[in-house]
Amino acid sequence: SSDVQTVSPVRKLVQKKYYRMLWGGAAASVLLFWFLFRTNENTGVKPINNTVSTKVGHKASINLPDGSKVWLNGDSKITYVDNFQNKTREVYLSGEAFFDVARDKMKPFIIHTRTINLKVLGTAFNVRSYDNEKETETALVRGSVEVTLRNRPDQKILLKPGDKLLVKNIPVDTALKYKNQNRDEETPIAVLTNMHYY
Repeated sequence: SSDVQTVSPVRKLVQKKYYRMLWGGAAASVLLFWFLFRTNENTGVKPINNTVSTKVGHKASINLPDGSKVWLNGDSKITYVDNFQNKTREVYLSGEAFFDVARDKMKPFIIHTRTINLKVLGTAFNVRSYDNEKETETALVRGSVEVTLRNRPDQKILLKPGDKLLVKNIPVDTALKYKNQNRDEETPIAVLTNMHYY
């Protein structure tokens, strides 16, 4: 019986150690999972940008994460965040693209060019903004678009279907003047016209 008394406490001690290790491992797993999950949601983590570009004479079709579609013309580039998890869906365009934007009232879709910013909720339109051209052009097919001149953010231009907006690719604080009948007249920075279908 003395052998039983000496063995029994040792067995209990081993079982307690085993359970402690088991609980410690479970707690460590929970903490590790929480840490990894929290790190992925951390807003300080730099989002991954996707860039699609085309060469002269080539075109590309892109499906964005929100379901929007973009047709990129030749010698053009578009950059966007891969998940659109922010309050806005933002893309950066150099060149020409046709956009068919998925409607989402909670997340406006914003396109940045070097001259203008376009804000939409859901619509189809074309944007042409090549660095080597004198004008940025926006033509609206359906829906509505709010255009803001980058150097004049307080001025907004609302486009209706069939409207085409031409904006000079110059710093808007630079006055363009020309002589007309012996007087100086300021050249308009933006001109709103009608779109012509071909």
